[in-house]
Amino acid sequence: MKRLMVAGAGGMTGSEVSERARRAGWEVAALTRAELDVTDPASVDSAADDFRPKVIVNCAAYTAVDRAESEPDVAAAINDDGARNVARTAAAAGIPLIHLSTDYVFSGSARTPYQPEAETDPICVYGRTKLAGENAVRHEAPSHVIVRTSWVFSHRGSNFVRTMLRLGAERDELRVVNDQVGRPTSAGDLAEALLVVAAAMLENREINGTYHFANAGETSWFGFAQAIIEESGARTRSPRVVPISTSEFPTAARRPAYSVLDTTSFTHRFGVTPRPWREALRETIALL
Repeated sequence: MKRLMVAGAGGMTGSEVSERARRAGWEVAALTRAELDVTDPASVDSAADDFRPKVIVNCAAYTAVDRAESEPDVAAAINDDGARNVARTAAAAGIPLIHLSTDYVFSGSARTPYQPEAETDPICVYGRTKLAGENAVRHEAPSHVIVRTSWVFSHRGSNFVRTMLRLGAERDELRVVNDQVGRPTSAGDLAEALLVVAAAMLENREINGTYHFANAGETSWFGFAQAIIEESGARTRSPRVVPISTSEFPTAARRPAYSVLDTTSFTHRFGVTPRPWREALRETIALL
């Protein structure tokens, strides 16, 4: 029996992984934050002992990027210590681990897509705690795959697509940053990719390493917002989308100016070619 334990199953990606895994024939323990506290080693051990998974997917994360600047200890407890606890449990039980990470481990100073082995240099608390979590997984879990992703969106949860649609229905103008560039990623597409990794690790426990997955194509937040309004059609009042600079929209946390992820190695290793982000966006808006 294919048995999958999902930590952070209440989030955008975790919920998609859980639902799609069940449809694909996996027996799933979908554990939300209320059901599994990754900051408590005993809680993680107990969950694994009770369910005895064949693969663990860790989607649990502190993702409030700006709030992390004022709550670094809370962010570290989940993103660093929590990742370490899950990795130790997986290692002790001999269970392959898939750990979800982020483009924010990079500084954004590059001008060509980041490959998995590129130098990391996070510029905000969120990025630093996620990188610490990656390193903990590498140190603790012999059988692991770290998958970095970027700009995740979904038809549910709190994310850029839903925010733009809500604001677009309320305002005549949306001012959106045009000098931060990345690859938007559908939570559903990401979940399907993670399940391909899970199946591969179930067959071959020697699989190990860090990979990138994001939908194809790059854009700015401004370009992303434009596409959201265009694809939504009559759902909104079609507000004007106005490009602005990062300096015109100050935030507590610094963001990478360029965090485009190179997904070539993921395609080569797992046989998954990401589809264009706009195609995935169109499907997501239809679900709304």
